[in-house]
Amino acid sequence: MSLTVRYPNGATVTYNKAHKIAYRPDGHFEVLDTKGHWVASIQGSSGAIVEAGLPCAITGPGESDRSRLRYVLENLRHMDEVLLRQLKAALKDFDARTYSWG
Repeated sequence: MSLTVRYPNGATVTYNKAHKIAYRPDGHFEVLDTKGHWVASIQGSSGAIVEAGLPCAITGPGESDRSRLRYVLENLRHMDEVLLRQLKAALKDFDARTYSWG
C-alpha cells in the first residue's frame, strides 16, 4: 500500500513505502512505514488530502514536456556535466535537417 498526498496547488506526492499517518500535537501529520518509521511530515494547515492506494509517481502541476524542455534549454550552462553528456548521446541520432530520428 502507499499514501498519496494531494496539495491544493495541484502537486501530488506518492509515498510508496508509507502505510499509515499519525497526527502530532504540534499540528502536523507524520507519514509512517509498516514498521512505524518516519517517511515524511505534512503540515496540518497545508490543506492537503491524503489517499491510500497503489504505488504511483510524483507529479507536478501543469508540467508539460514542452515546459520541461524549455527549462533544460534555458539552464544548459548550469547543469551537471554527466547529465549533459547523457543528453548529447541521446540526441546524436536526431537529424535536425529532416526533424526525424535516424
